[in-house]
Amino acid sequence: MDPKSVEAGRGVAWFSCGWQIFAKNPGMWVVVGVLVIAFVLVLGSVPFGGFVLTLFGPALAGGLLYGAAQVKAGRPLELNHLLQGFRDQTKFTPLLVLGAVILAAGLLSLLIGVVFIGGVLMTGASDDAALAIMRLGAAGLVALLLIFTVQLVATALVYFAVPLVMFAGVPAGAAMQSSLRACLRNVLSLFVFSLIYLAAAIVATLPFGLGWLVLVPWSVAMLYCSYEDIYSAA
Repeated sequence: MDPKSVEAGRGVAWFSCGWQIFAKNPGMWVVVGVLVIAFVLVLGSVPFGGFVLTLFGPALAGGLLYGAAQVKAGRPLELNHLLQGFRDQTKFTPLLVLGAVILAAGLLSLLIGVVFIGGVLMTGASDDAALAIMRLGAAGLVALLLIFTVQLVATALVYFAVPLVMFAGVPAGAAMQSSLRACLRNVLSLFVFSLIYLAAAIVATLPFGLGWLVLVPWSVAMLYCSYEDIYSAA
């Protein structure tokens, strides 16, 4: 599927569209938000839980998006929608591939940090303190820029790939290529969306993080709206 380009203002419209989906069944969406956050916290507290969460995250996201699609179509949200990405084997395998890509990007980011920062720490022992601090700062800046680039590319590859797999049955490789094209063609709308989302995330975090119970499912609905907007009649 070939994505289309939308105007920058659509980045604002995705918030209202997502809210309409959330508002159709807010109680159940909050329950979903609680379950997802609890799942993330539990996995994050056990050894290798983060790896498992990263690998299977797209399958979980696929189920959430499926639930958003059902609600938008006028059907009730059900908890078993969360497992849709795992139940459908034709979708689960490519979603697992997407998870592997995210995991690889995370490992590459970690490797970049180790190589740049670790390299300076290992070779800086013989330098004077001022020079060692300058080298460490420069290495840290370069590592930060490289890690940001890796994570940005990985996000662009996977962002629309998950709904493309779930709703259009697109293979993982083709879905990532299409997702990257969609992000490049809609840089302005995604930038506007990201700025507003950052403000929403700050607000959601202030009341002891309780706002995320709403923002998590709302985010899923917003992603579905942006996917529909960019890929409808594409």
